[in-house]
Amino acid sequence: TGTPETTAFPYRVRSLAYKSFPRPWNNGKVNPNAD
Repeated sequence: TGTPETTAFPYRVRSLAYKSFPRPWNNGKVNPNAD
C-alpha cells in the first residue's frame, strides 16, 4: 500500500493547498486552521 511517506505526501500537499487558497465555504478567506 506504500510507505508512510508516500501515503502522507498527498495529504500534506492538500493541507497546504487548503491553507493557501480561499474557499467559498470559508467565506473566501484563508483558514490557517484547515486540516
